[in-house]
Amino acid sequence: RVCCNDTVAVMTVYSRRYETGQKAASNRQRRHFLEARERLGYQHVLSHMELTEGEPGSTGYYAALQGIEWVLQEFQPDEVVIPGRGDLNQDHRHLADVCRIALRSCNRGQVKRVLEMLGHDTFAGPQEATYGVVLTSPMMMTVQRAMACYEDEAREDPHPRSPEKIKARYEFYGGQFGHRFVEPFRQLWAVE
Repeated sequence: RVCCNDTVAVMTVYSRRYETGQKAASNRQRRHFLEARERLGYQHVLSHMELTEGEPGSTGYYAALQGIEWVLQEFQPDEVVIPGRGDLNQDHRHLADVCRIALRSCNRGQVKRVLEMLGHDTFAGPQEATYGVVLTSPMMMTVQRAMACYEDEAREDPHPRSPEKIKARYEFYGGQFGHRFVEPFRQLWAVE
């Protein structure tokens, strides 16, 4: 939540693997990531582990767990946001499980809140959103512009990754929380 003067860091874990000779596709994906980072305005990229996307079974738990535990110890975050278990992408579901292991009490350090994303590719009902981040209209436009950076991932309406559906999702949760736009999360753990 860069708007709140927080220091925000993003950890990347998976990367698409392309056939030999498709370096341009990999570079394009990296460019999309950097363009989105610039639009969102967060400060740090903590790791590019580049585990093989779409094949979490081939990497197992330990490869991801090691890197996540290292980042938790080095960065000492107050709040951690992890992928949702209900995500339609198998690597995101796998990463959600690994993050839950990494965030067991011996690794939490100064973490005060753990949130699970209820993103555009997650099956979740409105009752599952137990925490919301209120977005202003300019912030909503920033989210849409950041997603548009990912030319390979963004889709046309009525796809869940279209700008129209992303906005509609945040409007829906806004209504649940009593605001115009809300980014929904499931709070897994918190301490004051």
